Amino acid sequence: MSVLSWGKYLLEHATSTNGAPAGAWTAIDTPREGSGTLTPTQGNETNANEEGGDLVDSRRGKTTYTFEWYNFVKKGTSAPFVDDDGLVAGEHALRITPEDPDCEGIQIDRCTISVQEEFTSADGKLLHYTAKALKPAAGKSVKPYVAGSLTVTPTALYFANAADSTGKTITATSTGNVSATADESWITVTCSGKVATVKVTANNTGALRTGNVTVTADGNTAVVPVMQIPA
Repeated sequence: MSVLSWGKYLLEHATSTNGAPAGAWTAIDTPREGSGTLTPTQGNETNANEEGGDLVDSRRGKTTYTFEWYNFVKKGTSAPFVDDDGLVAGEHALRITPEDPDCEGIQIDRCTISVQEEFTSADGKLLHYTAKALKPAAGKSVKPYVAGSLTVTPTALYFANAADSTGKTITATSTGNVSATADESWITVTCSGKVATVKVTANNTGALRTGNVTVTADGNTAVVPVMQIPA
């Protein structure tokens, strides 16, 4: 067993529809050793300076991410994607499972993919893939992923003391629809598609109360803590 997300990793692909993975995950041929790289690019910085150069305020755009890998061109093996002069049509989802599947990998719900053909005498012909992460349907553009777990957004819910009959939603990154259960009677949960809606009664106990909603899809589960403050 390992404590780090290193070593030989499993790279899988699915189509992305409406900003979320759709359809089955398919394994991509094992990349060239050491070629899987997730590169962050810090968002653009905008500064407000007053006369004299003193900094009054500063803001920065969100970080963007690019994942790159190389596949060997092997005899009798097809490329994982069909391209038109380097452009791969459509939107895609990727997930990376470390050599030790209990360690945390990554999942990209929505990205575009491009490819360049390269050649060296040491490695032969190579396909250099670049995946540009895009804004997904929910959550961050790069999410943590652990094999056997379900990725959901948000990972916890917080309610005021009053009853909430509108509810707050939990969105799963899954190919199938979700089911969900609550472990406390003051929590109710309903499901539609890949979304679970959580509602609570008023908290008149005088103390913080906590519970859990268990969301299931694709044979995987996620437990989302629910917290409600007292009056």
